[in-house]
Amino acid sequence: MELVNDEMGLIAALIGILFIIKGHNLADPLATIIVATIIVIKAIGLFRESISLLLGRSPEPKLLSKIEILVLRKELWGSSILILLNP
Repeated sequence: MELVNDEMGLIAALIGILFIIKGHNLADPLATIIVATIIVIKAIGLFRESISLLLGRSPEPKLLSKIEILVLRKELWGSSILILLNP
C-alpha cells in the first residue's frame, strides 16, 4: 500500500509540472494539495493503528498465538523475531 501512495504522489507532482510548463500556474498549488492529502490520509491510518496499542489495547489474537507458539518452541528462540515479523 505504501508503494501505491508514493506512486500517486509522484503522478500528481508530475502532472502539476506538466501543467506549469504549459502555463497553468494554478497546477502547482493543486498538485501540492493532492500530495498533502495523500500524506495526511496515510498518517491518520498509522495514528489510528498505533494509538490503540499505546493506550493499552492488547494485540490481535492471531499475533498472540504466534508469540505463544514461538515461546514454546525453544529451538527457534534466536530467530523468533524474524518469524513474528514475517506473517
